Amino acid sequence: KELGTAGFSMVIYANQLARASLAAMRAAATEFMDHGAFESTPQQRLSTVEDLIRLADPIATATV
Repeated sequence: KELGTAGFSMVIYANQLARASLAAMRAAATEFMDHGAFESTPQQRLSTVEDLIRLADPIATATV
């Protein structure tokens, strides 16, 4: 809000996704080490292969 008031229309948080993914990878690795498996819950669902394909191929998810 402060930046908008100061006249900025956009703010780029360049490392936020990388930092979030690192935290998620650490949590998943800890879960695997503690339980010997990855358990998916509705609140913290693991990505499907289809999710990864859509992420890698933006054309596949483009809307016209």
